[in-house]
Amino acid sequence: MRAIERSFPSLGNTIKVGFYTRRRNTKFKSKFIIAILLVVIQFVFLNTPISKGEDEMSLAMKSSQLFLDECPEFQNGALIEPKIFQNLSGEDIAYMFNVTRKGTPLGFIIVGNSKYGYNVLEATNSLFLSLPSILEVKTQIT
Repeated sequence: MRAIERSFPSLGNTIKVGFYTRRRNTKFKSKFIIAILLVVIQFVFLNTPISKGEDEMSLAMKSSQLFLDECPEFQNGALIEPKIFQNLSGEDIAYMFNVTRKGTPLGFIIVGNSKYGYNVLEATNSLFLSLPSILEVKTQIT
């Protein structure tokens, strides 16, 4: 198809106005796909931890300790017996720490991993019940 040209002297250029050819649609689609890929890549890299040599467990423990320092029920509490929670795919998603003060159990705290920004998901002054293993869960749902 032939494009209609219009000139705009104030802008100093000529603009082609008309129907898009199939070739232009292909260029638009490829630019759109590249833009989407860039957004996805940026999202993935922004959600990965910048740990500077620290692993996920130690970052989760630091987040837990900050929470304990501000919570009056858990002040002077120590984090012990870390447990890793995994999803059904086997990926680590959270960390649980028992909280004690001078050997006396105070409760537990669960902190999410980097995908959850190391936020505290749960904290309570009750004792933690044991969780089934991944294998036990998979056998129950199949």
